[in-house]
Amino acid sequence: MTMLSIDFDCCMNRKLFGGAFCLVFIGVFLIPSVTRAYVFTQDLDFGDSGAEVSTLQQTLDTLGFFSYPTITGYFGSVTQTAVQAFQTAKNIVTAGTPATTGFGRVGPSTRAALNTVDTNNAPWAPPEEVTSTVFTRDLTFGMSGEDVRNLQQFLNAQGFLVAENGAGSKGNETTLFYGATQNALARFQAAHGVLPSVGFFGPLTRTKVLEIQNAASGDTTEASRETNNDSSTEKELDEALDIIFGLRASSYGSRILLSWGNVSGATSYTVRRSEDGGSFVLLESVTSPAYTDTTPIEGRRYTYAVTALNEKGDKVSKRTEIVVPVTRASVGSPSYDADATALFARMSTAPNSTRKSTINTLVTSLKTEGIWDKLDTLYIIAAHDAQAARLNWMGNDSYNLTTSGSPVFVADRGYYIPGTPSYLNWNWAPTNGVNYTQNDATFGIWTRRDIITTSSAAGSGNSGSQSLIVARSTSDVLRYRINQNTTSNAGTVSDGFGLISISRTAANTTQAYKNGAASGSAGAISSTALSSDPMNFGRVAGSYTQNQFQAGFTGASLSSTEQTALYNALNTYMTTVGVAPIVTVAASSATYATSSVAVFPDGASNATSGKGWTSTGLAYDSTDGTWWVGNHGKQLPASPTYASSVVHLSADFTTIISEITISSLGETPASVQGVAYDTSDNTLWVVNKDPGVGSEVYHISKAGSLLGTFSVPEGTNAIAYDSTRDQLIISNDSTNTITWRSKGDLSAASLSLSAPADQLGYDEDTDMILATVGSGSDGLVRFYDVATADYSGEPRIAETATLTGADAIEGVVLLNDVLYVTNDAYYHSGSPTLNRMLVYPH
Repeated sequence: MTMLSIDFDCCMNRKLFGGAFCLVFIGVFLIPSVTRAYVFTQDLDFGDSGAEVSTLQQTLDTLGFFSYPTITGYFGSVTQTAVQAFQTAKNIVTAGTPATTGFGRVGPSTRAALNTVDTNNAPWAPPEEVTSTVFTRDLTFGMSGEDVRNLQQFLNAQGFLVAENGAGSKGNETTLFYGATQNALARFQAAHGVLPSVGFFGPLTRTKVLEIQNAASGDTTEASRETNNDSSTEKELDEALDIIFGLRASSYGSRILLSWGNVSGATSYTVRRSEDGGSFVLLESVTSPAYTDTTPIEGRRYTYAVTALNEKGDKVSKRTEIVVPVTRASVGSPSYDADATALFARMSTAPNSTRKSTINTLVTSLKTEGIWDKLDTLYIIAAHDAQAARLNWMGNDSYNLTTSGSPVFVADRGYYIPGTPSYLNWNWAPTNGVNYTQNDATFGIWTRRDIITTSSAAGSGNSGSQSLIVARSTSDVLRYRINQNTTSNAGTVSDGFGLISISRTAANTTQAYKNGAASGSAGAISSTALSSDPMNFGRVAGSYTQNQFQAGFTGASLSSTEQTALYNALNTYMTTVGVAPIVTVAASSATYATSSVAVFPDGASNATSGKGWTSTGLAYDSTDGTWWVGNHGKQLPASPTYASSVVHLSADFTTIISEITISSLGETPASVQGVAYDTSDNTLWVVNKDPGVGSEVYHISKAGSLLGTFSVPEGTNAIAYDSTRDQLIISNDSTNTITWRSKGDLSAASLSLSAPADQLGYDEDTDMILATVGSGSDGLVRFYDVATADYSGEPRIAETATLTGADAIEGVVLLNDVLYVTNDAYYHSGSPTLNRMLVYPH
């Protein structure tokens, strides 16, 4: 036995002890030495107990991770936190949950680390005592100094090794802050709850280091010297809490539904599951007293455990369990309607289980209301896949949709028809109708966009007879024809989106419906004949229109009750997949004046003294508020050679912090034409454009290391980082296109935009891409709303900003409603002839 004198600081459950205070135990405890003679063999998780848990606690205590005053043998929240700290320190896993990543659970990787750390059959040593150092400044990647060495010494002493051997290891600490220091610091931050845990040494981390140093030197606060002799174990604390009342389970199809009574003070509930007596695995944390398990397997026996937590994460109930044996009666494969199942089989890309359920619900709803058997065609274009969107749900593949021109499919939103000469052909004409006849017919469409026009959104027609829909005419009236040669006016409408349906119930009786409700009075125009021309979306009798379509159908006439039921069924589907109307908002325009300007400082490569360098590209470094600015590498167009670079500029634009030259990367200098800051890993992406030769994108660390090189089209001239999608946005001035590309290989990714751009920026708060345009006059910044790409496949302009004085506009950043742009007027002979940073309140 080894005798250790240890100070334990453990914040107990506030509900149990009735106050927001910490209990501190100061004393002498007998703790067995932990040696390699013991080998961990079991997976351990929350709720487990026994000798293996006791040994785990002893091990973690010796390492300095277990903060409880006694060895309890019960795996509770304190033990889970200690395991997470150990995993973080050893870089096994640093985030997630026990169920998703194993964070807080002793699995194979964690067992291996526990079994191999003690290589000399001796107790693990607690963190070494280090001499206190007063850190007075922020430290980040690329910095140097004696305080960096002190930080490395502190991290090594605490067990968060900068390196196992060589530079940065114990006794070999350096004055350079690079990746190894950043990674070790990030592990320290994660273990001590300092967020964000990204390896930036700022005020929060300095405070935590000071706390540890003070604790090691005995400089503790009065509160931390209070004592309490309460020897309750972690398990006893759980048992002193209330149970959760009313926990019950029921089965529904392939699901187990859990529900329980509300617990006073609870803001969330953790739900764990044990299968056939095995370890408990966290399923989910929920905020309401109910949970549905969608993954049970027939023949298994499950134990579900629910624990209530307050907003601080403290337990306000002890864990309450219920055992659920799963039999054939309670679980089976999902059961789908036969027609829905046949439809799934016709889809080249199979829908997932959620989409299958949504489709099945629509099919069965239409059958229940007596509508399904009345239809000849049904197209649900707001589908998961373009091929599925073109299927005729009624089963005749001869009447599947085909595209003409360039319709654009957007998943779960439908096909966008841009106008002449594009349309979607139904390949079905009224003369092909079985249920659809001359005097007994229904025809309808669903659209998202409010288009005010005299043209028909969809229909079929020739000079003798037409069926068509004008969802909203220029006089704000719904207009239609159904097997007739003159137009009927329905009711006045305020928009043109949603479900428009027309029924003919007799030779001279028609009725229009908008979203399941009658629109206007019944029509009395007589029918003439059935058209032999195919139905189309976006084109009728040589006239074209723009819109995005989500559904269409034909069949026998439907009563007003059936029209309402049809709308309700379709609306349920559309709502489930995320279809919503597009309310047109006109693009705004405004002119802005500068609030401040700054000439770029001297010192960059190939720059003329007092004029600043030729700036091409701008990115903001959110870790420290500084800027990264592209340097074209020529003072003037006639300059003979490039000396291009990326300049690291201070937050106030007055000081060059560092410069990364293209030649220092081992690459041939050309024109730097764009800089992006990647917030996912704090690196840079830079375009190097060599006119007439080709262009490349370089992935660079902030310390100046080349991480990757990618060939791109020669016309590539700008780059930005889309933090929402974790993709790069690249523009091409040869084709006037902007494309989103994956970072792995810069292959074409999810979106594209036909638009010119000198330089690009991206604003995460508004999901807008910013494109600068212009030279020789006031520059423009066009704001493209990326979210609107789900309509036409391309983002639309939300605003055009004119910036006075930006006569050679280049890079752009929007930060806290302020536009920062670079302007290289010395290179382009603007006024004044200076290369500057211009600042515009937006």
